[in-house]
Amino acid sequence: MNISFQLYQVQIIDSEIDRLSTRLVEIQLAINNYKRVAMAEKGVNTAKTNLIFHTNEFNQINDQLEKLKVKKNQSQSSLYGGKIQNPKELEDLQREIGSLDKSIGIQEETLMQALFSVDQAENDLKAAKNVLKIARSETATEISMLNAERDRLEQKLTGLEKKRIPIFDNIASDFQTQYNNLRKRKNGIAVTKLSDTCCEACGANLTASQQQSARSSSQLFICPSCGRIIYGS
Repeated sequence: MNISFQLYQVQIIDSEIDRLSTRLVEIQLAINNYKRVAMAEKGVNTAKTNLIFHTNEFNQINDQLEKLKVKKNQSQSSLYGGKIQNPKELEDLQREIGSLDKSIGIQEETLMQALFSVDQAENDLKAAKNVLKIARSETATEISMLNAERDRLEQKLTGLEKKRIPIFDNIASDFQTQYNNLRKRKNGIAVTKLSDTCCEACGANLTASQQQSARSSSQLFICPSCGRIIYGS
């Protein structure tokens, strides 16, 4: 059996295992770090806080307005009740009522502005809740798709590992060690192919005798440039 060919078969499997393993890590990170819903929830909480602030502001202004109206009614009752006869006191009451009317007018305008702010805050909260609803729905779909992809990849990974075992176990232990050491040193690629007259991994051009050695079934040929095993089909 051509040992280079056996090791090349293992390399193909290991490269695919590496690719699938990397993707599985990416999927898990994507699931763990999904922030879209959290951001939407933060938006809802901000909108709620804003609505509470403007509602409280509206209530405070409305309370002040009601107090002004009560005070005006009391002053009018005193003015027209007939109990006060002193012209100076009656004149003071008229001035006070005029001042209260002016304050009430200003307060009513302020109240309308506060009411507009409450309406806007309610609309903002409604919009934020809608964004959250969509985010939860779409995120659930996206996470479901990621989970489905993860399941498919894990099944494929299990199949590759089962396929690898009998091939690798049939290789002599010293070649196994050499292969594993090269994998660690060469970024996962221990065995490459002879592509035309070149090493497929580094592109180094090989002499005719080197090409012949790479095609030999009785020995391993190591690329003089990158140090990887070259399998010549």
